[in-house]
Amino acid sequence: MEHQDLRAYGIAIRDRIMRYTGLPVGVGIAPTKVLAKLANRRAKKEEGNEHVFVIDSEEKRINTLKWAKIKDVWGVGRKHAKRIQDTGNYSAFNFTQMPLNWVRKQMTVVGERIWRELQGENCLPLECLPQPKKAIGTAKSFGKKLTKLSLIEEACSYYINEVSEVLRSQDCCAKYLKIFLETNYHSERDHQYYNSITVTMEVPTNNTFILNAEGKKALHQIFKPGYRYKKVGVCLSGIIPKEYVQTNLFASINEKAGLMEAFDRINQKFGKTTLAPALMDARQINEWELIKEERSPRYTTQWKELLYIE
Repeated sequence: MEHQDLRAYGIAIRDRIMRYTGLPVGVGIAPTKVLAKLANRRAKKEEGNEHVFVIDSEEKRINTLKWAKIKDVWGVGRKHAKRIQDTGNYSAFNFTQMPLNWVRKQMTVVGERIWRELQGENCLPLECLPQPKKAIGTAKSFGKKLTKLSLIEEACSYYINEVSEVLRSQDCCAKYLKIFLETNYHSERDHQYYNSITVTMEVPTNNTFILNAEGKKALHQIFKPGYRYKKVGVCLSGIIPKEYVQTNLFASINEKAGLMEAFDRINQKFGKTTLAPALMDARQINEWELIKEERSPRYTTQWKELLYIE
């Protein structure tokens, strides 16, 4: 983009997002990711920038580093920020003047990369495609406390359906399925209970029905009657590409990959959970689903919630 007017390009991005989604954004442009984060922060915090800031010169880089506090630098956490401030350095510029040996010793190679990025050296390559997830999980609080195993089973099945769909979307299979169950630990009048169990699959899989069957058995092992449960969660781990899956001589596996592909195609076309395992009883979802009365309308992602202007 050597011959591109970067500020005009940033303004075009800002305007297009506003026009298409109605969302105001700040645009930061710089030679490295960490500097671009600071440019973005300056675009939003400083008046007169029209929410666009470009670091395209050494003078602007130094000026931005002196403007930014070390705690505002992307990748510098609270503990590292305090450690740096204890040495008398409070700005991003002060941080770049510190000896590299100190940075490497106190903040490891991650801190060194941030230090170099602030100097204008590109250490964090641009990722055009997201990396496959190493673990996929979900856990949401129930709309009200539950005592019935059947309702918790339904919620657990719903979450397994969600995570297995994500697993298939990245063409992977999972070796381990973890289920956990807990009460509301903030409640002073309820008896407290928490338990979890991890199931090792005989063969890594992404089949919703197999995962549901194992998840149901696992849930039965950790469920205890007499408690008012607040949350159930599931997590898939040991994730590998499906072409690397190895079976064994004694495994009786019927993956039905074509069935899962049909499920996903139909659900993508007609809506989430159009097809789902029978354990997911849509008639009872209101008994356990997260309370959503105060949620903002999803204007940009849901047809039924499109904004109407009269």
